Amino acid sequence: MMQDHKNHQEYYEGAYERLISQNIPFNIVDVTGLKWTEIDTIEDFALAKEIFKIKT
Repeated sequence: MMQDHKNHQEYYEGAYERLISQNIPFNIVDVTGLKWTEIDTIEDFALAKEIFKIKT
């Protein structure tokens, strides 16, 4: 999906729908209690660096 630049703003649910429609199995990981954050913007990336104490 990501090879086509027109899809770069698609939601991840779109990828799930494509997998399901093609009967391609995929798995999930329960992140309950783990450190994680979604990164959509440069501000999100800055937050992730703080959460994970990443120095650049």
